[in-house]
Amino acid sequence: MNLPKSNLLVLCLALACGSAMAQTKDGGAVLVSNAPEGTCAPITDNGYVSPAAGTTGMTCRTVTLPAGTVNNATIQLGLTHTWVGDLTVKVVPPSGTPIVTLFNRPGAPLAAAGDSSNLINTSPLSFADAFTDDPETMGNTIATGGVICSGDGRCNYRVNRDAETGSATNLAALNGQAAAGNWQVCVGDSAALDTGDLCAVTITPGGGGGGGGVTYTALPATLAFGNQTQGVASASQTMTMTNTTAAGGGNLSVTSCTFGGTNPGDFSFAAPAPTFPIAIAAQANSPIRVVFTPAAVGARSATMTCATNTTPASVAIALSGTGVTGTPLTVTAPTSSAAAPIVVGTTTAGTQIGPRNVAITAPATNTGPVTIASCTAITSTPANLFNYGTPAPTFPISIAPGGTANIPVFYNPPVGAPAGAYAGNFTCTTGAGVTPATFEVFVSGTVSAALITQIPSLSDLGKWLMIASLLGFGLVVLGRRQS
Repeated sequence: MNLPKSNLLVLCLALACGSAMAQTKDGGAVLVSNAPEGTCAPITDNGYVSPAAGTTGMTCRTVTLPAGTVNNATIQLGLTHTWVGDLTVKVVPPSGTPIVTLFNRPGAPLAAAGDSSNLINTSPLSFADAFTDDPETMGNTIATGGVICSGDGRCNYRVNRDAETGSATNLAALNGQAAAGNWQVCVGDSAALDTGDLCAVTITPGGGGGGGGVTYTALPATLAFGNQTQGVASASQTMTMTNTTAAGGGNLSVTSCTFGGTNPGDFSFAAPAPTFPIAIAAQANSPIRVVFTPAAVGARSATMTCATNTTPASVAIALSGTGVTGTPLTVTAPTSSAAAPIVVGTTTAGTQIGPRNVAITAPATNTGPVTIASCTAITSTPANLFNYGTPAPTFPISIAPGGTANIPVFYNPPVGAPAGAYAGNFTCTTGAGVTPATFEVFVSGTVSAALITQIPSLSDLGKWLMIASLLGFGLVVLGRRQS
């Protein structure tokens, strides 16, 4: 369990920590909110008195559902906050009653501060009666400042109203009500200093457990990517398939997920793509991550349909985003042509010279890194006059805005090459969304006046001198014998 807030406050005051208290009570970094479903609503700091009936002082989000009947509902929340122990969450059906408290200040009785773990809305929490984790234990297995769900893998919880009064004991108390109408999910903060936002709410009125077979949820039901530069892949968003069957129940099998609708080619799985079928044990879940790469400017949409081995046999997730014209990422290669190549240098035949670095630059105005995906082998006549050296550069090469990547080129004319100038060239391909898509580099090198290649080496001269000496010595000896 993380340190109680009271101890951390005493420690902070003793150390005169000052501005740290303005950030979070535990001194951790303030979480950044990234709303997957619209604008986040700030949760009023210290605005809710707990325990209390009703939603006075809470921040609420309205979700409108179509016709249907509530039967074992599931609620998914995207919350960002730097102290979960401050929070109480309630669900109000269209009828106004009963109000169900999902959790109330996890981690401690009302006289203490509760657990100090963080929440971030990109790791949403789901609540259903079939889940077994008690929200009272949120954050008790991670370090102070850790993030629930993303840090401990515990994302699914049952209802625990703790000391709240006037609340239904679980979501089953809503069963049988008409689902149509405006639902509210409300979040109250009961302590000062730490703050956060209510960003996303998904309510599934049926299928949250309680049946005889395998039950599941697929949340959120909508992935909205917002504005995205045409031709550039977005950051991924996650839809989570959860087997809500009671512990010990059967596996959920997700046999496939396919993209259809108006612009299916604009949406794809984030790497690495999932391998189907996906087997999900009872009370477990599996994330399916999607990216958006708009092929054109304007509103783009599609549907991701996932097939299962149970009822309902499939579930459809609405995908949307808007393609916008962005400033293209660019790279600049040295000015080079067949008539005016980059000169590597001059050397004698049989001797390598270099490297001559070919500098590829990325303007500081680029909005992100660019890549050199690959460069071809350097061609020349005769072949193999130029090379990248050993080891050759490793592709892809990433270049930050304002940065430079050097591609080393060596010139290595073979023994016997006549004097003169020789030329070569290579082509490089850039990454997605980079201009130009390819560029060509020309290089040249010169062989100085050719050596007489038949002149023996020093070692060969030594051998001949030795033989001559021995022959001379032999003639002298023979001459002496004759005398």
